[in-house]
Amino acid sequence: MEYSLGKKIAELRKSRGMTQEALAEKMGVSAQAVSKWENDLSCPDVMSLRPLANLFGVTADELLAPGEISRAEVLPEVERKNVDDMMLRIYVNDNEDKVKLNIPILLLKAFMGEDGKLSDGINMKFGSKSLNGIDFQSIITAASMGTVGKLLEMESDDGTTVDIYIE
Repeated sequence: MEYSLGKKIAELRKSRGMTQEALAEKMGVSAQAVSKWENDLSCPDVMSLRPLANLFGVTADELLAPGEISRAEVLPEVERKNVDDMMLRIYVNDNEDKVKLNIPILLLKAFMGEDGKLSDGINMKFGSKSLNGIDFQSIITAASMGTVGKLLEMESDDGTTVDIYIE
């Protein structure tokens, strides 16, 4: 499916079991306006994008970006990978540096202490931000139970963002 904002709005609305009328009411527009959005005949007003994204439980970036919205999901047992074959992806952006970590879970297990945190001597620090306090054992447990996708999306007061995925 080729990306369009209208198609994404329709997909998000339908996935939440909403009618065009219900969406229109929540957004303070007519059902015809929603229909025009979904058929790519017009677009929501720029000031409506954040409230629309919030209504759907996504960010404005996710609403506007092509591709599927990545959220964590639990796969059925027959579709799960062996946890040791999975990857932990961590993205940190502190407005000065952008760091992308791709860590095989098997390697991560080797770096962990008994408490599920990184062993002494292993320091995962980016500028003034440290990821050493993360309970990686809980992430590995979630992965072993079939959880994949985006686990965490965090933004601090200073604008630093951290996203954590299991793939």
